[in-house]
Amino acid sequence: MERFRKNMKAAVKGDDKMADLKAFDMVLFPVLEFNHYYLLVFELKNASISVIDNYCDKYPFVRMLNNKEYFKKDSCYKIKKKKHPKTDEIATCNIHKVKLEWATTNNYTDCGVFLMRHMDRFMGLHEMFECGFSKNGRKKLTKLKRLRKKMAAHILLSPTNVLRGNVVDVAQNKGKVVARYNIFRKFNGHY
Repeated sequence: MERFRKNMKAAVKGDDKMADLKAFDMVLFPVLEFNHYYLLVFELKNASISVIDNYCDKYPFVRMLNNKEYFKKDSCYKIKKKKHPKTDEIATCNIHKVKLEWATTNNYTDCGVFLMRHMDRFMGLHEMFECGFSKNGRKKLTKLKRLRKKMAAHILLSPTNVLRGNVVDVAQNKGKVVARYNIFRKFNGHY
């Protein structure tokens, strides 16, 4: 609990208004369990708890303990510490696993991409939830590859990335090397 509090305080950079959960409709918790990412969502406005996981329904709901109450124990305590008015209502609600048309059965490498897309697109149980993923496996993989590249570029080029300058320098130098290599190949008849 102490670790969560410190991490939360660091994430909001000490801004007490940001740490006050009363100002938010939803709180999203990315969960890493057995090398798999999924999303836990507390809808504070509508008092509901959702799990969004790219694995299809035939896999256990909560793999770690196989217990629907697993998340409530700690998470409601965190919400109560912030004196949120819906704490008691949230503590008694059932955890709902969001059914995904695009759920996967054998994709063990893209859960992080799914997680970030779900965090970006989920607006609550009462809103249409569409992430742009096809049910078709090949189309879904193409979309995942494109999203992975976009997300990586966004993270690497973010102004908050303290190594952004290094990344830009390496990319520019690599671009110059590739351009010189292409000119060399062109002059030597490889085109």
